[in-house]
Formats: sequence, structure tokens, C-alpha cells
Amino acid sequence: MSDQNLNQSQQQILRDLRAATTARAKAEADAAARRKSGSESAEATLTQTRQSADAQLTEARTCLQAVQPQLAEVRLSHVVRESNTGAPTTKPTAKLSDELASSVSRARAAASDVDKTINALKGWLTRRSKLWRRGALAGLVASLVVLVVASGTVFLGLQPCGWLYRQLANSEDRKSILCGHSSSVSSVAFSPDGKTLASGSYDDTVKLWDVASGQTVRTFSGHSSSVSSVAFSPDGKTLASGSGDDTVKLWDVAGGQTVRTFSGHSSSVSSVAFSPDGKTLASGSGDDTVKLWDVASGQTVRTLSGHPVWVTTVAFSLEGKTLASARRGDNIIKLWDVATGKELRTLNGQSLWILSVAFAPDGKTLASGSADNTINLWDVATGRILRTYTGHSDSVTSVVFSPDGKTLASGSGDKTVKLWDVASGQTVRTFSGHSSWVSSVAFSPDGKTLASGSGDKMVKLWAVK
Repeated sequence: MSDQNLNQSQQQILRDLRAATTARAKAEADAAARRKSGSESAEATLTQTRQSADAQLTEARTCLQAVQPQLAEVRLSHVVRESNTGAPTTKPTAKLSDELASSVSRARAAASDVDKTINALKGWLTRRSKLWRRGALAGLVASLVVLVVASGTVFLGLQPCGWLYRQLANSEDRKSILCGHSSSVSSVAFSPDGKTLASGSYDDTVKLWDVASGQTVRTFSGHSSSVSSVAFSPDGKTLASGSGDDTVKLWDVAGGQTVRTFSGHSSSVSSVAFSPDGKTLASGSGDDTVKLWDVASGQTVRTLSGHPVWVTTVAFSLEGKTLASARRGDNIIKLWDVATGKELRTLNGQSLWILSVAFAPDGKTLASGSADNTINLWDVATGRILRTYTGHSDSVTSVVFSPDGKTLASGSGDKTVKLWDVASGQTVRTFSGHSSWVSSVAFSPDGKTLASGSGDKMVKLWAVK
């Protein structure tokens, strides 16, 4: 509203007020005259006039209240305009200037607070977004880790030696799988009564197992390197073990103590065997020799030197007069006279090195397993090859005859164990179950069970009959 319109409104209000006052005064004068005359009509007229005057006064006040905000706005605009355009034509009051300055200061502070709040909110939103992304990524990674660990745990648990497998498997399955070694099993051997099985391992230990229950009876720890071969004495009271620490140890089966340590080889001992009378122990070594030891005294009886390279396997004939040995790096088998130490015969016929030899119970034939994946059956007297067994797809690492001599068992790098009919040379049965190479096989004394040791750290017992 302009200044001119405002002045006009004020003047109109004043005229209305004067008119209302004049009308009331006139009415009161008339009323006084009428009262003097005692006229009842005068009283009524006075009342009506008063009411009319009061209405006009109320309307005037209402109009005044309505224009008050516009008036204040015009006055404030006038002050602000004068402060912005130069020296004011009329100086504002101190009170109005203070209020204006205070209002501007508060407005600026409020604006600053709003900016700070907005910036803080933006920062929080940014941090929340980053935290959410990081949290989501961490959650995803954690979920994947948990999934992998859980899957691995279940997978390992389902393995033949796993806890879950043992819970789910029946008692016969649990007894047929012997778990306890922490590295590859290199050799297995049954005790003479068939109740106990010994196993040597690359974890530097020898374990004794109860065949009936499949439980560990005892663990022999004393070698400082891998155990490559184990053998029971004929009376079952002593166990021999050959090791990569260049020694042979004798263990008391009942007590678990070391009875004696044979030291004399200058390289790893790869194979040990007791003579049938239990008085002599043979050991083959990487130092290219075979040593015969007196079990009672621990002294070296004889050293057989004739192999130019590592001796991998040794075996006594059933009567104990002949010893067979083979070496790594060629296809030569040597037969020795135990009493004199003389070389009796050399068997040569396989295309790669010999890994295992075993005499038949009658002592007339010898079986050999070779890296050429075959098994040869030799005539001991003539040195001729009687038969060749083929069927394995990898090296034949171990061979052994059944107690009756009619069946030959073999373990191979192809992860299988095979049973062969000695007379015909045909495969009788193939046992598949190991997840790594089979290192050693052994028949129980009654011929009903076959044990196999493997690179999968397990020993398995197979029902033959």
C-alpha cells in the first residue's frame, strides 16, 4: 500500500470517528430532551441510536487493526530503503536500528546453521553409502569364506577318514579303514597271529592297529625321518623299521620302547626283512648295500655289495637260506646265499627297475613288481621267467604271496590292488578305493584279509575270502 493510499485511509477513519462521536452526542442531547418530556418513544430512539453508534465505532476500530500490519511494513521498508540507498532523510530510532541489526544477525546465523546442517547431512549420507558398500562387500566376502569353509569341512568330513564319514559309515566300513597317519603310508605288515597290523609312514612314525576294531593300539616315535619299511619278527614280539634317517630300529611290541638301533648304513634304509628263525635282519639301503644284522647283539654280520645303485627291496626265502634283493635304476634281481654272503644268481628280464620282490611259500618261485607296470614270476633254480602278469596301468610297487601260495597280491601307482591266480596268471579281483598310489600290500596269516597302505595316508583292509 502506497503512502497516499495510507493517508487517505487514515483520514477516512478519522472522519468516521468524528461522525460517530457527533451522532452520539446528538443522540444523547435528544435523549435528554425526550427524558425531560418523559416520552417513552425517546428512550427507544436513544437506545437505537446508541447501538448504531457503537456499531460504527467497532467498525472503525476493525479497519484500524486491519491496516496496522501494512503500516508497520511500510515503516520497516522505509527504514531499510534509507539504510541501503545512502544517508537517511529521517534518522530511525535507536530501538528500531538495534532490532533490525539483531534480526539480520539472527537471519545470517540461521542461514549458516542451515548450511552446516545440510553439509553434515550430505557427509553422513556419503559415509553411510561408503559404509554400506564396505559392509556389503565384507558381508559378501564373509559369506563366501563361511561357504567355502563349511563346504570344505563337509567335504573333508565325508572323506573315508573324515569325522562325518565315520558317523555315517557302518561298523564294518569303519573297521576296514585305518586312519591316523598324517602323511603317506609306506609299508604294512601283519603280526604272526594276525591280530595286529603295523604301518610305517612318511610322518616318521610306526603305528600298531587292532585288526578287529580298526583302532590304534600304539604309536612308535623315534625316527627322525620317514619310515620306509616295517616287519614283524617270527614270534611277533619285536617290530623292525627302516628309515630315511639311515637307521634300523627294533621296537618292543608290548611295551612300545626301542629295543635297539642299528646304525651302519650311510644312506636311507628302504627295506627290512626278518629271517624265518628271527635271528637275522636284512636291510637294503640307498648306499647300494644290503646288510645282515645279528638281532640279539645288533652287530653287522655281513655286508652284501654288488648293486651299483640304491637297493629298493629285500626278501628272505621261507627256509631262510636265500635272500633276494633288487635295486633302483635297472632291472636286476640278485639272489644271495645267506650263510656265506655269496651271490647265487642274477635275474634279468624286466624292462625297468624292480620295486618289490617276494618269495612263494615253497621257496621255488619269486615274484617281482616293476616300474614297467608288470609282474614277473621267476623260477629260482634256473632264473627263468615262468609268467608275466599284466593289467596294472602304472608301476607295481608291492607284491606278496598268500599263505597257501595260490594267490598273488599287488599294489600299484594306479591306486588299485589286484589279486592274481598264480597258476593261470589271470586277475582274480581288483580292489579300488585308494585315492593315491598303493605303496604296500600284506596278507594276514590266515589269508582271509589283505592290507594295503597308500599315499592317501590310509590303510585299508580288504576281505579276500
